[in-house]
Amino acid sequence: MKSHRPNWLLWSPFGVSSKQVTLRGEWPQQFVAIDDTSERQYPLRGYSERDIVIDHFGWHPDGVVLMKAAGETPIYSQKMTHKMPLDAKSPVFLQLNVQTEVAAAYRNESVLPQHAVVIPTQLGSGVGVYIAAAGREYPMSEYLRDTSRPSWKVGPVFTIGNFVVGVSHWSRRPDAQLSPDRTRGTLVGIRFLLESNVFCHKTFLFQ
Repeated sequence: MKSHRPNWLLWSPFGVSSKQVTLRGEWPQQFVAIDDTSERQYPLRGYSERDIVIDHFGWHPDGVVLMKAAGETPIYSQKMTHKMPLDAKSPVFLQLNVQTEVAAAYRNESVLPQHAVVIPTQLGSGVGVYIAAAGREYPMSEYLRDTSRPSWKVGPVFTIGNFVVGVSHWSRRPDAQLSPDRTRGTLVGIRFLLESNVFCHKTFLFQ
């Protein structure tokens, strides 16, 4: 995650076996109230297969949200617009809920990116990660403290340009306790603000 320009946030997920991630599938979008913290359900009948190498997701200062495919010719999709331009005073406008594959499935990185957040786990287990982004004046530490579940580990909180980002995480079950025929990959729920009280929730499977 990085700030490309003032008030412009980019997120580039890494793949399991390659640096650039491949979008393998997605579920239909949902529109939820800002205070809706209920767990999302993902029926298999709503799953659509994809095969798209992703460069990044972007949240632009003028309110445009989009996904950019990798390649010499830019291909944009998932384009939407929220009515609140982004700046240092923005409320929480982005939430990422990540359910990883088991740690052993991912490649090793010999050099970590600057300011990387490292979450320890066993090779046979995965982690769940919650990430929230807001304008840098937002009280993110207090927000995480008030909204994280008791079993979650809260922190860190850091700034990226005009934004503040907070992270909470929790351990998942060992691989031996997971279904062997489950869908493999990194499951990511992306929830972003469209209006003052409405989030759009989209769920993707990456590999």
